[in-house]
Amino acid sequence: MQQTPTKRSQVREDHGDKDVTYRFKVLLPNGMSVGLQLQNPEHKMPLGDFIQMLKREHHLALRESSSRKRKREIDWNAGGLFLEDANDREIKDVVNFKNFKAHECHILKLHDGNVPERVITFENMWDLTPVTDLLRELPQEYTSETALADLIDNSLQAVWANDRRHKKLISVDVADKVMSIFDTGPGMDGSDENSIVKWGKMGASLHRSFKDQAIGGTPPYLTPFFGMFGYGGPIASMQLGRHALISSKTKDSRKVYTLHLDREALLSRSNSNSNWKTAGGMRDPLEEEMIRTPHGSFTKVEIYKPKSKLDIDQLRCKLKDIYFPYIQCDEESKAGKIWKTVTPVNFEVNGVDLAEIAGGEIATTNLHSSNGPDFVLQLHFFCKKNSMSQSPDSKTDIKANACLKCVYFPIVKGKENIERILESLESEGCSTSEKFETYSRVSIRRLGRLLPDARWALLPFMEFKQKKGDRAHLLKRCCLRVKCFIETDAGFNPTPSKNDLAHHGPFTAALRNFGNQPLENENDIKIEISRDGKHLNLAQLKREYENWILQMHEQYDDEADCGEDQPVVVVSPINKKALHMSSEVARVHKSLKRRGIAWKRGQKIKLLKGACAGVHKNNVYATIEYFLLEGLEGDSGGQAQMFCRPLSNPEAKGCILSISDGDTSLDVGGSLPVPVSVIDTGMCVAVRSTEWDNQLEKQRQKSPSTIDLLDAEQCQELDIDGALPVDAQTGKDPPEAIVAIVRPASYDSSCISKNLDQKHIARTNLQMSMKVKFSSDAEGLQRVHDISVSVAPKSLKGFQGLYIFPLKSKYPDLFQNAGIYTFSFLLDESECKAIEKKVLIKEARKVEYKQIHSTFTKEKVLWPQDSSDSSKVVYLQDESNGKCVDKKVLIKEARKVEYKQIQSTPPKENVLRSQDSSHPPKVEKLQVLVKRAKVEYNESQVPLSPGKVLPLQDSSSLQKGGNFLVSEMQVPKVECEELSPFPLLLQDPSSLQQVENLQRKENDIKRIGLRIGDLEKQLVELNEDKEILELEISHLQACYQLSSSDYSSKKEELRNHIERMSHTAASTVSTLSRVPLQEPDNDFMGGMIGLVALLGRVRNIKLSRILSEYLGEDQMLAVVCKSFTAACALEKYHRSGEVDSRHALHAEAAKLERSIESRFLVICLEDLRPYTGDFDGTDPQRKLFLPDPALPSGDTPSGFLGYAVNLVDLDDEHLHTVTTEGHNLRQTLFYALFGELHVYRTRKQMFNARACIKQAAVSLDGGILKQTGIASLGYGNPKICFPILVNVAEVLEEIAANEEAKSEVVAAMEEIAKDREIVLKKLRKKLKKQQKLITKTGEEFQKKMSGSVGITDDL
Repeated sequence: MQQTPTKRSQVREDHGDKDVTYRFKVLLPNGMSVGLQLQNPEHKMPLGDFIQMLKREHHLALRESSSRKRKREIDWNAGGLFLEDANDREIKDVVNFKNFKAHECHILKLHDGNVPERVITFENMWDLTPVTDLLRELPQEYTSETALADLIDNSLQAVWANDRRHKKLISVDVADKVMSIFDTGPGMDGSDENSIVKWGKMGASLHRSFKDQAIGGTPPYLTPFFGMFGYGGPIASMQLGRHALISSKTKDSRKVYTLHLDREALLSRSNSNSNWKTAGGMRDPLEEEMIRTPHGSFTKVEIYKPKSKLDIDQLRCKLKDIYFPYIQCDEESKAGKIWKTVTPVNFEVNGVDLAEIAGGEIATTNLHSSNGPDFVLQLHFFCKKNSMSQSPDSKTDIKANACLKCVYFPIVKGKENIERILESLESEGCSTSEKFETYSRVSIRRLGRLLPDARWALLPFMEFKQKKGDRAHLLKRCCLRVKCFIETDAGFNPTPSKNDLAHHGPFTAALRNFGNQPLENENDIKIEISRDGKHLNLAQLKREYENWILQMHEQYDDEADCGEDQPVVVVSPINKKALHMSSEVARVHKSLKRRGIAWKRGQKIKLLKGACAGVHKNNVYATIEYFLLEGLEGDSGGQAQMFCRPLSNPEAKGCILSISDGDTSLDVGGSLPVPVSVIDTGMCVAVRSTEWDNQLEKQRQKSPSTIDLLDAEQCQELDIDGALPVDAQTGKDPPEAIVAIVRPASYDSSCISKNLDQKHIARTNLQMSMKVKFSSDAEGLQRVHDISVSVAPKSLKGFQGLYIFPLKSKYPDLFQNAGIYTFSFLLDESECKAIEKKVLIKEARKVEYKQIHSTFTKEKVLWPQDSSDSSKVVYLQDESNGKCVDKKVLIKEARKVEYKQIQSTPPKENVLRSQDSSHPPKVEKLQVLVKRAKVEYNESQVPLSPGKVLPLQDSSSLQKGGNFLVSEMQVPKVECEELSPFPLLLQDPSSLQQVENLQRKENDIKRIGLRIGDLEKQLVELNEDKEILELEISHLQACYQLSSSDYSSKKEELRNHIERMSHTAASTVSTLSRVPLQEPDNDFMGGMIGLVALLGRVRNIKLSRILSEYLGEDQMLAVVCKSFTAACALEKYHRSGEVDSRHALHAEAAKLERSIESRFLVICLEDLRPYTGDFDGTDPQRKLFLPDPALPSGDTPSGFLGYAVNLVDLDDEHLHTVTTEGHNLRQTLFYALFGELHVYRTRKQMFNARACIKQAAVSLDGGILKQTGIASLGYGNPKICFPILVNVAEVLEEIAANEEAKSEVVAAMEEIAKDREIVLKKLRKKLKKQQKLITKTGEEFQKKMSGSVGITDDL
């Protein structure tokens, strides 16, 4: 732009000696526009000088123009050149700056007198360069309807600023080629404060500063200051079509200012560094426009070439739902008693006033609600400290208000009104995938505008999960008939699409958790509760809400009109609780009609899993017996119950209806009470005879058939010393316990392994009785040992259905008498066959013993007098504790060896030599002094502990002959090993001392050798740790380098790689999801969330690779959908069952010139069983609270890094994606994929932790344990891996920690190496000393041997 030289001028003096700038946007006759900026000019400037500056700017603009359109020449030398301002005033000869405001932009038009055609559009007229970076990928929920609502929000904000005299109109017109939104707001022009540029410039909303004004007030808080949120006019208009024209006029301006938007320009310059200018112009207003706005201001947005065709009727219903309070609402009169319906804003769609149409969810819902009273609460949210506030003066984030209105939708004539609502919406073409059970019980508006995706389940205070009993059962059923309509003010922030409340907002979290104890991150939030002006605490609120529900039930509910047969009336039954009755009168029917279908007594049905209480884990097959309807015919508020007898119960245990002396009673027996509403919800279905017969056969196969006793090996599996003996001698201890089990009818003992298997053990809740009868020929012993006991089934070591009868602890003297013990086992209340087991106890052989002398401490030795047997049993009687306890010792006769006494040196010692020449003279060192020449030693195998002393005997009698020491569990044999290096052990004291010294030194050498081995082992282990740390540091440094690259770019690389897999469904899904501005023709994209690989991220490469390899490419590329319905929408089929490639995802693939040539996985979130435990409340990622695994010692295994489900972070875009039940992706998707998968640092650590791995485990170095007993070996190279988002601070901290650990390891290695050298030196010294001692001892031995020739000859 041209700037005049800065100089002191009269203009500057007039402005207090400050610099003054005048800005102009000049529209040229050839359709171009240029800008001029003049600083401190004189008051007046000749027009010729002004034209010369325009000419220079024009030549520069021509050079920089990217337009290929040829421009006509401007006659710069024409004598008729003049300028025209926005008010059509002509400027000739002189430009007087006094007519223009300084520091503002003024629009002028140049005329050269040569106008072949009228120009109304000018290039680069408006500078729309964004002031903030709002251009990013749009979420999937930003649909055409959402974009249209974004534009209507702008119009609603505009018309709300009109005063009462001016018309407030918003008109939407939809045609095939153009769509327009017209409003009668204040309009825009070319001035700085009211420039049309702000409409097209993202982040420049005029209403951002008004948010604080929208906090507080009266519900429904109709102050539509939405401007701070949403994607803005340019994005919204380009979402709807390829071109847009914005026309606007203020009340005071004579011209209509226009702005042109083009989608291609938006996409090519969609970042804050680009200078994005677009075309615009000025024109006269049209007559039609002025008719629609009597006060003269308006804004019109026209969208050309719409990308999708909108259904007009559905559009009217949706817009009425979104803006219902602005279309019509009840307003209290000034008198304060009379309410009247007013129309704050006139909304029109294709000329039809939305206040006059009857459709829409809101209108339909209101039609089927009860007549009240509604349960209304006012909530005031406060932040206790100003930590959340962006600025000290901001009130936006420190308080908020919400109004909760709970409305009751009763059941009428046996049909839920909520079901009627869903049916009405379906007939209007506004159907949803919801049904009665999944119907959203919470609807939210912010500033009167509906948030369409805020369809929450019941708030915590509206549920009765913890309550028990009949009243609780009724409350749980009735609470599903309540819907809560929430009105919030501007204190609550919405998502950018304005479809839901921002999940990360503290007030949103507090509202969603309202009724529970505050979460840890909600401690700073305080909520004040009031109802009808009275303040309540949480307990009072729950009590009043409970009473209100019961009041609504009594007043409006009509669960069943009447049965099909003549009823039997039951009055004040004594078993009201068992019958689930709350009233005093009920009617019993044998037949009932629901939804046009008759249900009768004796009919076979199937109750689906989760249908009601008592039907949680599996489907239940049953027979209908009776229907019980509370109250008399025509009464409201009564419940309707259906009593069904489960297949497993015999007919005798079913319901019994009896009449005695005019009194009617209904005994439930073993039947199951079920709400009749399960029929309406489809959770109760009729069963055909074939299916019933199949279930009967399955039931028979599982039913108890026979009783079996576990043998000793099977008891050992349970760590029980069990099993009955077949026979035994008296005095035998009974087994620790007897374990009985019940075999199912399907059990075949001939082909079954003897190992325990749960499928061959029937699970029952019946008791088993055991009786023991004793019979004997001896007199006076009949039935003295009879026993009778009953036990219930138990679980042990993972096995269920075990009947454990303890014997030894309760009946220790059971087998003291000889006779027959008959054990009989019977399963109570069952047709299972009883069994009997007999145990024969024989009288033990009597042997007389005599006492012999012994040196046993506190023990006596009894020797049997019967010498006929070479094997003797010695009884050791221990009387140390006052009781005589016999210990048996088996003594075997050994070969007798005679020894003679020889003289040894020194005297006083005797050497025994064998006279048997067939055996070499091996001598044992004894701790005895032998007094006789000939003594016989018995070699005895005696199971005694070390240190016990036995008497020595000769061959003639049991005389005391000396003692010897038992060094092991048996008495030493006569032979002994020679002591190396010298064969002779009995030497003089000095020689013995030398041998002992030699042995001691040899032990020292062995001890030093072991020490060296330990040190070398430690060095090896430390070196392995050092290598692991070095690898970890290298890996972390690579992660740090990776952190410098943008996570978005890594995710983009993964997307590109997936899209190059052109013959897969994942390629098509990824391509479709990355085109946010394109509205798909098919409806399957709405229920699709994305691909597994793109929904999470991890923090390092190794973790990404191993988790991706564990899942496999099929699961990594699985398509994740919200529901099974959404999954089914991905494909259509021919009647033959083949895939119809002309529709759904296959059709979109064809448009992209791709094909889907293989199967692909689809994951339905709603059908996954979610994690229902606790969370880490401090983590925004809502990680699951899973206890660390524990080894049998109780310690956490070394190297455990965590559970895989918590090591994957949810992508920011899907951090708050939840199911209709409120479960996020971690609870559903990743918990289903990973479960409780362990992650360890190394394979070695993972293998060491096998004892505590319940499901599976992986290690960062590539180890995979799939499940117990299955390991995945080898090496994988996954191509599809989770994107990586590195936390730089964490990586640097971990690198520092590993470097420190490495330094400690190196220091420890150096220290151990020094110790090793020291010990090696000590070893060398010891070896030298030992060698010297051996040499010396050998020499002395030779000398002594030469002096003992006589003895040597004898030997």
